[in-house]
Amino acid sequence: MNIKSQIGKTLRLPFVKNVIHTIGSKWITIAIGIIPVMLITRGLGPVGKGEYSLIISTIGVLMQLSTFGLHTSNTYHVSKDRSSLDALFTNSVFWIAVTATLTSLGFFLFNLLYPGEINMFKGGYIGFIVIGTFGSLSNIISQNLNIGINNIKQVNVYTIGAKVLTLVLVLSLYFSKNITVRYALIIALLEFFVITFLCGRLLMRSIEKITWTIDKELLRKTISYGLKVYIISLMAFLVVRSDIYIVKYFLGNEAVGYYSTSVQLIDQLNMLAVVVATLLLPKLTSTEDLKERHRLSKRSFKYLAILMFTMCTIGFFFSDFAIKLLFGVEFMPASITFKVLLPAIFFLALETSLAQYLAANGLPKSLIWAWIATFIINLILNVLFIPIYGTVGAAYASVISYFSIFVFVYIIYRRGIVE
Repeated sequence: MNIKSQIGKTLRLPFVKNVIHTIGSKWITIAIGIIPVMLITRGLGPVGKGEYSLIISTIGVLMQLSTFGLHTSNTYHVSKDRSSLDALFTNSVFWIAVTATLTSLGFFLFNLLYPGEINMFKGGYIGFIVIGTFGSLSNIISQNLNIGINNIKQVNVYTIGAKVLTLVLVLSLYFSKNITVRYALIIALLEFFVITFLCGRLLMRSIEKITWTIDKELLRKTISYGLKVYIISLMAFLVVRSDIYIVKYFLGNEAVGYYSTSVQLIDQLNMLAVVVATLLLPKLTSTEDLKERHRLSKRSFKYLAILMFTMCTIGFFFSDFAIKLLFGVEFMPASITFKVLLPAIFFLALETSLAQYLAANGLPKSLIWAWIATFIINLILNVLFIPIYGTVGAAYASVISYFSIFVFVYIIYRRGIVE
């Protein structure tokens, strides 16, 4: 078979079509979403952007604490058994109500007992963080359930629609010169809830009859699987986001503004790996033949490596121009941090691809220990490097940490391959 026909055959595969459609949709959302990001960054300045980024990051941390891996576990179980959708949906509604409430109460009590803790949240932002926790948790769970039952294109359309709404609102604020941290947060939370509402309606239409009865046995199974995902996801998220808090502690809000801008751009490059991982898990899970599962994983890893290397190379040479164009000369200190972070995001993307194969095979406990070790490495390096090298030190810590987790996961992956 020649290369041309092999490429044509690959492009006709349903999984590849879904990846292309989702990546295309993500690039559209990036193109639409970069304007609000640019305007909010310019409107808030380094200090305001730093404050905004800390709040958004805290919402993400509380969301991760609340999931217990349910979002990934739902995708895993509904991919194996579509008839479980009703029970998974009902269990998820119950789970969101209980865990988000408990997590938010814990956060509220912490701030009540320690109001001066590194002076992080001022101006009544606690309410935004609590509401955002509910919105982001509902968002990720509803999207993953839809992905598990192959409602991928509809989710992509909803995401684009929500981004367009955000664009319109931010433009109106910018030209009326009313961009503040508070208004930026309201728009971010509105985007969460719009996508959640639309994805929730789509799920309800996909269920013949909602019983609203909690399936305790299924909940036990999803939490049992999800607990491993939870620890891994939480450690991974903390590795990615904990540096922002350490930068805040040592360097202040202005440095967070610069660093969060470079991380925001890096996140856009990582979108490709996130898309592949999100769609790869249900595909691998539903593939019974273990050799075919490995073949699909290997092929996805190869193509992702080529694409990510290309994107990182382009990003390196055009980052100065992009940052100056999008955010202004004021944010040029973010450029060097962005360049240092490029190898980090390359290794993280490769690790993400390999991890889906391990997830489809039941998630070995060694993967949990690998992420715990990586989190400890990252934490120590950040504390050592940031006071000396500033935000570039946080980037150095990320490169070493992401390379470490890639090596750990690759070793685990090789041991679990079915030849």
